[in-house]
Amino acid sequence: MSDPSHPAAPAAGDLGPRFTGSLVHELRTPINSLLLLSELLAANASGHLDAKEQRWATSLQAAAVDLRDLVDQVGRLGRIAAGRVAVEPQTVEVPSLLESLTDWCRERPDPRQLTILPAAGPPATLVTDPRLLRECLERLLAAALAASGPGGRVELSVRAARGRGGLAFTVTDSGPPPPEPPGRLLEPFAATDPRGRRRFGGSDLGLAIAAALARLLGGELAAAAAESGGARLTLRIPG
Repeated sequence: MSDPSHPAAPAAGDLGPRFTGSLVHELRTPINSLLLLSELLAANASGHLDAKEQRWATSLQAAAVDLRDLVDQVGRLGRIAAGRVAVEPQTVEVPSLLESLTDWCRERPDPRQLTILPAAGPPATLVTDPRLLRECLERLLAAALAASGPGGRVELSVRAARGRGGLAFTVTDSGPPPPEPPGRLLEPFAATDPRGRRRFGGSDLGLAIAAALARLLGGELAAAAAESGGARLTLRIPG
């Protein structure tokens, strides 16, 4: 007879959001140790490492950072899937939001890549969760910047959404053509497309998280090929 005070372990293949959350929690302690030790090793304060060994230590540190970021993103996706991310609607001032995204872009390695077109025509306000909307847009822009590479171009435009009202935010990049069908970009670990990888390496779940956030906000995220040859990601948020 089973003991109700000790829930049964999940069956094989039944690894849902709860299991994912527990796994992420357990992984954080060894990853933090790896980060600390690799940082100390790469610093080479004692000078015991030669040039080649220090390059290895630096590569180890970078891999540890990638692993930490990946685990954090898996945890974020798991919390959204488990319904553990609250939506707190507020009135969002669209011009202020675009201005804050411009400031965010200036902090990136090549801020000149991004052009944000001023909103012309659509409502100046939107009722949604400002924190989640901003996170979603930042993930879209980060993916587009990574795909475009140095010297590439990324454009963010805003227009009134058709049908249900609200706004449509469109991010267009000058990167390589998206896969067929373009919707694969929004899947976790999207093949080998650079929009699914960070600029300095490592798998990225940014677009999958953005798609999950869009659904959480009652909207949707769609991917298509852009006329420029790159990809066009359109986030529709109801007002």
